Amino acid sequence: GGNNDTRYYITNNMHYLAFNMDTGATDFLRYSSYRYALQYAVDREYAAKTLMKGAAVASALPISPRSPLYDGVYASNFAYDLDRCLLILNNSGAQDYDGDGKLEYMVTGIPMEISLDFIVCSEASGKADVAKKFASDLAGIGVTVNVHELSWDDYTAAVANGDFDIYYGEVKLTADFSLTRLLTENGDLNYCGIDDPTYGEYINQYLAAGDDMRQNCCDIMLKYINDTAPIIPICFERQEVITHRNVVSGLDPSQYNVFFNIGNWTINYE
Repeated sequence: GGNNDTRYYITNNMHYLAFNMDTGATDFLRYSSYRYALQYAVDREYAAKTLMKGAAVASALPISPRSPLYDGVYASNFAYDLDRCLLILNNSGAQDYDGDGKLEYMVTGIPMEISLDFIVCSEASGKADVAKKFASDLAGIGVTVNVHELSWDDYTAAVANGDFDIYYGEVKLTADFSLTRLLTENGDLNYCGIDDPTYGEYINQYLAAGDDMRQNCCDIMLKYINDTAPIIPICFERQEVITHRNVVSGLDPSQYNVFFNIGNWTINYE
């Protein structure tokens, strides 16, 4: 309100889209070039500022924009761009072969319709809106995405059983932004069917790197993740601390401690 000061801080809660690449899933998402293209169909800024009502910060990388390791120039290469999405899909073989206004992809020389089932928890504010925007944008370039809003119990069961093509996920990453749980073969959150050991190798090199090599190892890891796109990062959640206006200055909250640097606070008792 008008009588309050609000300070925001970014958490390590990452929102992302994840693809089912396991056997038995749609062949379409087993091609990394198609997954790569879909990164450009995510309007992260609109999702964070409008659909999440400012309670998130857009991120094209699976690392917080507040981290010194976050390369904003590199991240800008994955900005929302439906024309680019369509171009990459076309160049990768997904085209409108039968003139019906929808894209098909080839399986053993036969054009197959693209139809993706996207599950999202209906109980999470803003997430279903992000999913619907993604589906609507892709429909505009000829890709069918069917959004299924599920209860929490049905959603978690569907994710665990691999009953999806795409799911909307949220995970609280550790302070070092380890992606081990998500992107390694034995990770407990590996619902994508990942069996590529390269993810684990790059993640482990990054986690083990000293200060002099951490940025380089992080860059290599993130490039491989974005190039192969098993997940598409959307945003990191923001939270807020509200105080009466002009009462507290110097407040610098973090996700781990809202009283961070309390010795530098100035409190006006008047």
